[in-house]
Amino acid sequence: MGFVMLNIASRALAAQQLAMDVTGQNLANATTPGYQRQQVVLTDPPPVLLPGTGSQPNYVGQGVTVSQITRVSNAFLSRSVRAQTSQAGSWSAIDTALAQLQPLFAEPSSTGLAEAMNSFFAAWQTVSQNPTSLPARTALLGQAQQLVSNFQGLAQQLVNEQSNLDQSVSTQVGQINHLAAQLATVNQSIAAATGTGSTPNDLLNQRGELLNQLAKLANISYAVNPNGSVDVYLGSQALVLNHTTYTLTTRFNAATGVHDVVFQNGAVPKLSSGSLYGTLQVRGISQGSTLVGDIPTYLRRLNTLATGLATAVNHLQASGYGLGGTSPTGLPFFTNAGLGAGGLAVNPTLLANPNLVAAASAPSAPGNGSNALAIADLAQTPVALGGTSSTLASYWTSLVNQVGLDGQSASQRSTTATNTLSDLNSALQSQVGVNPDQASANLIQEEQSYRAAAQVITTEQSTMDALLAAVG
Repeated sequence: MGFVMLNIASRALAAQQLAMDVTGQNLANATTPGYQRQQVVLTDPPPVLLPGTGSQPNYVGQGVTVSQITRVSNAFLSRSVRAQTSQAGSWSAIDTALAQLQPLFAEPSSTGLAEAMNSFFAAWQTVSQNPTSLPARTALLGQAQQLVSNFQGLAQQLVNEQSNLDQSVSTQVGQINHLAAQLATVNQSIAAATGTGSTPNDLLNQRGELLNQLAKLANISYAVNPNGSVDVYLGSQALVLNHTTYTLTTRFNAATGVHDVVFQNGAVPKLSSGSLYGTLQVRGISQGSTLVGDIPTYLRRLNTLATGLATAVNHLQASGYGLGGTSPTGLPFFTNAGLGAGGLAVNPTLLANPNLVAAASAPSAPGNGSNALAIADLAQTPVALGGTSSTLASYWTSLVNQVGLDGQSASQRSTTATNTLSDLNSALQSQVGVNPDQASANLIQEEQSYRAAAQVITTEQSTMDALLAAVG
């Protein structure tokens, strides 16, 4: 009976030692991203027949043994968290990018485009009142150059932000490829471990964290294979199959001026969420030769405003008369009007000779300022703007409002998505995460069980020593 007791106690020591090791591992990783707690499954082995018990057989237990070490998981919540991670990633990227644009459209501002347009038309008003004044004409041309500078500066800053986002696209594609390669390596290790009959819990945690990071970047879907590896897809295109990766790349599109995201085989991934998708939405996505997105929309509207203003002013300038002129100037006030905000310029001929500014509507009428007044009135007159008719100020205000509302909407949706993700993460962690208080309590209980088993051995050894001394 003594040897049975020693066997029971030694099994208990081994089981409780392993339980303490696992609990220690849990506590050490309580704040490790992607870690899901492990737990020891203790079982009571089948009893054995106690010899020498006569006709009435008696059985005695064999103590305790560890049947397995499991990793706590919740597949449904994990998938929900990753899906929401993608949503939060896309709205966060959109919010961050649009926040960079808000200062460009801050109105009212003493240095804003609205003030530049007001000053420009006010200068025409001054010329209409003093058509023979060279200082008034020179001041008008100065205001025109300031207006052009505002248009060009705003367009360039939008293009610069678009370029920054284009670089970010390439960076994020590289991150996806790197994570996919890591996942393929972990897949191979998991499959090898599973093939030997073991459960690679720590590798499964690594796999889960890699999936989390991929989900933040793009809208992945995945399926777990019988060997424990996962196949990962972007839309319907495979990104990882077992231990094989399918690489994404960026390809410059000369028609749109940005890099398109494609697989190396030319297939186009169907992105619908994730930070990469959010970045593309603001930067613009190529659709044929057209770029569709937030910045392309703002640029098109800004170009429409610049072209509409220049066209209206040019028409009156060309049909009017310079100081003492006997025929219409035939000169545009702005050049490169068709190039939009970025290409707009004041006609250098007028800069060289301000007397060619067409203030008059009749020949040989130096004191006539009616044409200048007509141009000044363009500030309140609806003009053709991209197939619609609107005043220049109203059109600019609507663009400013659009940028503001887009930014506000992105901020609100990013906050909502982040809060939802936080709730889902809390629900998941309550199921699979490590609760330090509970783990500490478990450790105390396991330690007490270990000490009890050790006491059994000590007691049994004392009994054996006493017995041997008695028969010695």
